Amino acid sequence: MPHEPTKRCPFCGEVIHAEALKCRYCREFLEDDDGLPVSHHARRGFGRNTTEPDSEENTDDFDLFSVTPSLWGLLGFFFTAALFMVIAMFLLSYPGGPIGGLVQKLAPPDTLTEHAHQQIDRYTGYAGIATGILILLMVILRAAQLKSIYYEVSPDRIEYGRGIFSRKIDNLDMFRVVDLKLHRSLLDCITGIGSVTLVTKDDTDPFFEFEKVADPKELYDTLKKASLDADRKQGVVHLD
Repeated sequence: MPHEPTKRCPFCGEVIHAEALKCRYCREFLEDDDGLPVSHHARRGFGRNTTEPDSEENTDDFDLFSVTPSLWGLLGFFFTAALFMVIAMFLLSYPGGPIGGLVQKLAPPDTLTEHAHQQIDRYTGYAGIATGILILLMVILRAAQLKSIYYEVSPDRIEYGRGIFSRKIDNLDMFRVVDLKLHRSLLDCITGIGSVTLVTKDDTDPFFEFEKVADPKELYDTLKKASLDADRKQGVVHLD
């Protein structure tokens, strides 16, 4: 029986027929019309004996990167919380605090007993404690909500997740992005953050926002370039 010529698969290294166009072990196609490997492993250099990727084809690609919202985005919220905390400390200044003194001045003479003054001081103190605890919990919850958001960007899609107690993960194809908008308030410019809004043709996320991220201009440029590359790759033309 004549010996059939064989070769090794450039992706998995198994011995296959020399004229095979697809490896029966790893299921990779071995050649395209020009006799070049077409596997995604070959393009990324994961297979064995693979050729170097075309530098002109891959110069525009970028690696997967992640970004999360910055806590600087809560600076205005923190200022408001600090104001209410001052009010809470004001209520806590008992006995004989300013609330009791104000009530004593406004009330008719001889209408408030010493016991009534003590009750007023006690309840204003309770109100101050409750206000302080509520503000602290709101600050912690808001910060946890913001930091639970993450975005992962690749040349083909955007994956994002959010949620503290229950996680929700979605993704957006890059070729569905129609337009991008960068918004920065005065406070955002001072703290070096901003928001990038994507106008998309995705029914679930027609307006997708990267909320309060650092270096927003760099993210804007990267997303703009990635969306144009994805359009060319998919042959997509967006019509107004």
